Amino acid sequence: VRDHAGLYKVLHESTLNQRMHLAFKEELAVATTAAVQRCLDAGLAPPGDAATLALDLRAAVHGAVSMRVNEPNLPWPPLDEQIDRFLVKLVGVRPDSS
Repeated sequence: VRDHAGLYKVLHESTLNQRMHLAFKEELAVATTAAVQRCLDAGLAPPGDAATLALDLRAAVHGAVSMRVNEPNLPWPPLDEQIDRFLVKLVGVRPDSS
């Protein structure tokens, strides 16, 4: 995203995605929901609706990335560590299971 901040903004923060069919977004939704479902099925997270949890997770990650693009001078923690916290807090993955 750092190398292509403008493209990220066009794809995710403009009305372009409302005017066009962007298959990769549907694929991302399916893949994210499936990954969350695997965590639930494996007992790595408490029971829940995988589609809802995946949407929560996608919204959080998008927010984190968008804020980095729009406010790059803030003292951001490493993104992978922040995503790990999202998995713990939003999906319920136990920290020792990730």
